Amino acid sequence: MIRKMLFVASAIAMIALITAGLTLGLPAKAKTSAAATPVAVQSCNFAITVSNITVGPKKTLGGRDVTVTWQQPPNLPGCTKVKEYKVVAQLIFPNTFHDNQIIVAGNKTSTTLAVGQTLLNKDPVSVKATVTAVLETVATASGSRSETLNINN
Repeated sequence: MIRKMLFVASAIAMIALITAGLTLGLPAKAKTSAAATPVAVQSCNFAITVSNITVGPKKTLGGRDVTVTWQQPPNLPGCTKVKEYKVVAQLIFPNTFHDNQIIVAGNKTSTTLAVGQTLLNKDPVSVKATVTAVLETVATASGSRSETLNINN
């Protein structure tokens, strides 16, 4: 549970850093209205479509393989690429659940996870897969300012 909370917190922090990095590229003394800011933030939210989840048969000692297939986020800015994906698969049973997480390279769009379960578990009632992209900004940001000095002697 702690691992999941840290995962969510790090994902939110990564999005905030990317948002800050993309907005730091504005020229010095740029005029932006308060109404334009939410639009800039919204443009940094990209959907990942999970197109298929396949649950394999129960293994001899328990557990199942779950294959997850997804599509890359569309319309990423040119200075942004997918560094890696964090994929979580969860098998949900009537009174419990079992899950597993794996990290795959940013050029992949599918993976298979081994999700454990006990021998006492019957068949799962549902399956849930979550795919989160860790984005990497390949850009620079800079700013400068100069003023005339009035020196009184």
